Amino acid sequence: MKRRCSALAILALSSFTFAQNPQTAQTETPAHKAAMANVHHEADFDAKRKQAVDLVNSHHDLEALPLCADLVRQDPADGGLAECYAHGLIARAGTEIGTPEYERDHDEALAQLKRAADLGNNSNFVLAMIDLMNGRTGSNTPGYDETKIPEAKAALNQGEAAFSRRDTKAAFAAYAHAADLDPTYYTAKLFAGDACFTSGDYACAGEWFAKAIALDPNRETAYRYWADALYKSGKSHEALQKYEQGIVAEPFSRLSWNGLLQWAQLTKTQMDSLVIPRPKIDSTNNKINVTIAPNGSAAEMTAWLVYAGCRAGDAGKDKSGKTPLPAYTPELESKCLFLAADALASTKDADLTPALRNLLALKHDGMIECWVRLNSTDDGATAGYANYRNTHRDLLIAYLDKYVVHEGVTAKQPAQISAPPPKQ
Repeated sequence: MKRRCSALAILALSSFTFAQNPQTAQTETPAHKAAMANVHHEADFDAKRKQAVDLVNSHHDLEALPLCADLVRQDPADGGLAECYAHGLIARAGTEIGTPEYERDHDEALAQLKRAADLGNNSNFVLAMIDLMNGRTGSNTPGYDETKIPEAKAALNQGEAAFSRRDTKAAFAAYAHAADLDPTYYTAKLFAGDACFTSGDYACAGEWFAKAIALDPNRETAYRYWADALYKSGKSHEALQKYEQGIVAEPFSRLSWNGLLQWAQLTKTQMDSLVIPRPKIDSTNNKINVTIAPNGSAAEMTAWLVYAGCRAGDAGKDKSGKTPLPAYTPELESKCLFLAADALASTKDADLTPALRNLLALKHDGMIECWVRLNSTDDGATAGYANYRNTHRDLLIAYLDKYVVHEGVTAKQPAQISAPPPKQ
């Protein structure tokens, strides 16, 4: 598991830009306060820091490793530097596959990422990398173990070692050879495209990412990397389309949302989270309980009582005499929200709250279930998503275009929409 995740981690790193001053995005935490006692900047600290950041941003992670290690020694309170150190460790691990040093560097990189989060560096990137290296990405991508041909796997390993050294020519040759040995090897085609991307041949990258997508259109990674290549080629709108297709492929992966977030920040595009607070419904004391926000409007009471009645359904006592709440499903949630919206048909716009206006807009556009599928954090949220995606792919993308990404609208502040936690 660690081996597979580190391979994908190395690939993931090549798509992200390290912040110029990551400490400014760091929140105060107990761990940060405790570490401040051990901070001791040497005279050349600022110069070394800038050099390390520049190296990581230009994807020379191995060269940055000793610098980042020394900077972490000088400032153990900086979560950005812990992230910087992790970049170098992950890159070095790619050159050590099959050795004890591989496990050491993998584990230390994961520890540094966790330390970065503890210190207040809770960027989507850090959280996504922790998920990835722990093997809980919310992704379908199996990575290494998807080929049963030993020679193909060996060729991919050779390519990864070359890629970690930034020998992109040798890496591409090895990845392409792995793909020839096993034409169904998604990761080989994905990595071949990334070797082209890293060498600046974005047309070649697109061709290989398209080959990976043709093998499995329901994995997000190739969409995201193709989007990076398109953006680098000056094709911002086409890049947006690929980022959105990646999210629709795997909406419960932080990595897919991270790609879109970075695009929005680079293009200064407005992004929104559509919020519709709903009443709390639970089953206690042998009855269904509904908690609606106090001092709510008449329209809210109307809508949410209808919603609650639908969610409770035909709940009755079970064999033990208890009254359980019917199990959550995206289909049931969508049905109940539709009925709540329907109950507002004669309500004047002036009497509606922003949340209810959002609900009515979704109903009008036929996108209530899109919103449910992409926003719910309930454990049952992923149930049936693959089937829904297969028949509603275009509608899901249209939802993202209308309600999440406002292309052409300049953001008042950098996009901060939170990616959903990965589903297991």
